[in-house]
Amino acid sequence: MLGICCPPFSAEQQETFKKVLTDLLKDEKKAAHIAEKLAHDLGKLSASILALSKEP
Repeated sequence: MLGICCPPFSAEQQETFKKVLTDLLKDEKKAAHIAEKLAHDLGKLSASILALSKEP
């Protein structure tokens, strides 16, 4: 749902993703690593979610 609350591929989206991961994993370093590795994939997925949410 980060594609709806935050612009896809934005720094805001990546920071939100990292915060969610940190909260879940309780490990900021691991969360940052995962967020960095998945940033492009997350942007693509969230752009798709955002586009679908705007369809009639």
